[in-house]
Amino acid sequence: MSVVKTKSRKRSKQTRMIAPDSTAVATPTSARQSYYERMTARIVEQLRKGFVPWHRPWKFLLDGARDVPRNYVSKKAYKGFNAFVLEACLEEGQRPYFLTMKQANDLGGKIRKGSKGQLVTYYQFKADELSEEGEIESKRRYIERSSIVFNVFDVEGIDIVLPSLSPLPPTADSKKRAACEAILAGYVTAPPTVHHDPQRAYYQPALDVVNMPRLEAFNSTKAYYHTYFHEMVHSTGHPTRLNRAELVNWTGFGSINYSREELTAELGALYLMGVAGLSPEIDSSLLMGTASYIDGYLKRLQNDPDLFWQATRQAQKAVDYMLGSVELP
Repeated sequence: MSVVKTKSRKRSKQTRMIAPDSTAVATPTSARQSYYERMTARIVEQLRKGFVPWHRPWKFLLDGARDVPRNYVSKKAYKGFNAFVLEACLEEGQRPYFLTMKQANDLGGKIRKGSKGQLVTYYQFKADELSEEGEIESKRRYIERSSIVFNVFDVEGIDIVLPSLSPLPPTADSKKRAACEAILAGYVTAPPTVHHDPQRAYYQPALDVVNMPRLEAFNSTKAYYHTYFHEMVHSTGHPTRLNRAELVNWTGFGSINYSREELTAELGALYLMGVAGLSPEIDSSLLMGTASYIDGYLKRLQNDPDLFWQATRQAQKAVDYMLGSVELP
């Protein structure tokens, strides 16, 4: 374990003041929309600089698990849009562990003045309400809530204990390949994989098949599994599986549905790479050049501010569906 001493760290005078209290509240639609637009603007800014923000290097723990954004107190990992935003907001040297102002206070510490909080949203179960006649009046079962969380490096007055990082790559290539194969094997309702076209990787919804070039056609093993995961995430949208609207209501290349589905598959592949203990990689020889890749996402995100939020939610569902109860070697 590593201990982070938080008492003496100084913050830049240019950082913003502490965000509002982190008590969970229902998220108004206007506030949520504004938040997603701001986060999309941040992604667009990074893309303009030639940096794909969801392709950042990952760090790993001693047991080989990826060091993912988690709540410091509950130890639960954040998912979907929350996970991406929290990882993207990390400053140099920070670890991805967060807590609310109340959690910091309950531990005997406090949030350092000038710290910048991040909004996370989640869904809280709501039981049905009954009328006097015993009829159900409320059919809405979940309410979207939000909280403000701070990085553990923004806490002062207590010592923060974090899991130690692996100084070396966590597993050998053979074990990483075995982990990827276990993920694919664990996708029990997966469509068949064919090799009819040796130069292209794609999912064909009408036939419900994935076409993949052979491993030897790729620049690296990592690129092969990244591409394979991407196509398999597409397949989760089939009507017999998650029945994802973007795939079922396919309206052609370049459409909004196409953009959402492609980003969903890309993010889903990255999640699965992390599960297998691999960092992401773009194989430009088989997919697309980096410049056109970035330009494509710039246009999509600028035209649809909700695109990234929707894609992260769909990608998380697809990954959860694929993994099921798979046990990695």
